[in-house]
Amino acid sequence: MIAAGRPDVMRTRTCPLPRWLLLLGLQSALIESGVAGPASLESLYLRCRESCAEVLVAGRHAGSAWFADAKGAAVTAAHLFERPDPAVELLLRDNRRLNARLVAVDRGHDLALLQVEAAPGPFKPLPLARRAPSAGHEIFQFGAPLFRSELLQPGRVAATTSRFEFHALVREYAEVVPVAAVMQGGTSGGPWLNRRGEVVGVQSSVMSLDDKPVGIAFFAAAPAVRRLLKERRHASTPTLGLGVDELWQQPAEFLARLPKGAQGLVAAVVRAEGPAARAGITRQDLLISADGQPLIRIADLPRFVRRHQPSDTIELTFLRPGETSTRSVSVGLGCAEEVGASGPDSDADKKGQP
Repeated sequence: MIAAGRPDVMRTRTCPLPRWLLLLGLQSALIESGVAGPASLESLYLRCRESCAEVLVAGRHAGSAWFADAKGAAVTAAHLFERPDPAVELLLRDNRRLNARLVAVDRGHDLALLQVEAAPGPFKPLPLARRAPSAGHEIFQFGAPLFRSELLQPGRVAATTSRFEFHALVREYAEVVPVAAVMQGGTSGGPWLNRRGEVVGVQSSVMSLDDKPVGIAFFAAAPAVRRLLKERRHASTPTLGLGVDELWQQPAEFLARLPKGAQGLVAAVVRAEGPAARAGITRQDLLISADGQPLIRIADLPRFVRRHQPSDTIELTFLRPGETSTRSVSVGLGCAEEVGASGPDSDADKKGQP
């Protein structure tokens, strides 16, 4: 019986866990979160040396890649390939050059899948992470920057959610995750890994100013890689053939040509003969809405487009600078994977570089 006013009379008896079990549980929790791992960074580096390769296109170094299975499937970046039938080789650390064919591309995430042809295996694959790293989490990139082979570089995840970045070489928005790191040419297609040696993403591009990196890179996240490996076919990424800027990025003289209170996204890159260009959209048009949905932030447009399929028709409402009346046009969406990586644009810029 518990005495009134004496809540301390009855106590719960506990059985303390052994210290070794508590430490084991703590270590498991740290490993699961990616804060710590069963292997040192040195062993992570050595594992990457055995599981990664350099990509040669027409005999020239183009980027980095990593093996995703023991049979020679390798993942890299889509923007490395300007032609649909490139001459591709994978250069291994023992200097073997293995012929590979381009199996599939996903330009919506800047990913490509290669398959080694008639080569002895098995290869040593890297596993894909099941859990995305959180913002601030330290991760590591392995690649061949500026023709320097087998380098491991650190970075920290800069956001918990993916973003849409216009890649000038792919000429498309790639859905990517930002990471605080300075990346260099040649790292494109190389893996980003957590301390457990799991691939959390694939290096795509960097943020640059006057062609100089400013400390933010972008990678395609593991779920998109997993889909590419499972389907092993070209993605069908709907596209407008259009890159946009936010209104508050514009100079004062441009803003002065718009009606007071106007809102929208400014057409900055219009791919020649692309869906938007064929519908009459030109550079500097202010895109106000898509199917009646307001367009304010850059992500609003590619996110809306990605909810559709190629050949779907959407309605864009826009305002031409210097005019007061809006216009509406129907646009049939194209497929990004059916468009080559090179060709004329209307004032193409360099927002993202490999």
